[in-house]
Amino acid sequence: MALRSYRALDCRDVSRVDIRMGEDQTPYFLEINPLPGLSPVYGDLVIMARSMGWDYARLVKTIFPSSPETVRMDVAIH
Repeated sequence: MALRSYRALDCRDVSRVDIRMGEDQTPYFLEINPLPGLSPVYGDLVIMARSMGWDYARLVKTIFPSSPETVRMDVAIH
């Protein structure tokens, strides 16, 4: 459900998808945050990465290389 939501909304690089389980064990999509916080202390993405054993440097180094490839260049530069 999270990956389908991410793709359907054309998100890029990283996002946080919030899903809650109902009392009947049905997953419900709540929202998607296409730009989760990257604050080294209290950012959502940083906290999730830390729970996987990643430090801040690894997180940023993992995200950064893909960014130039996903930037849309459809804006005229004056």
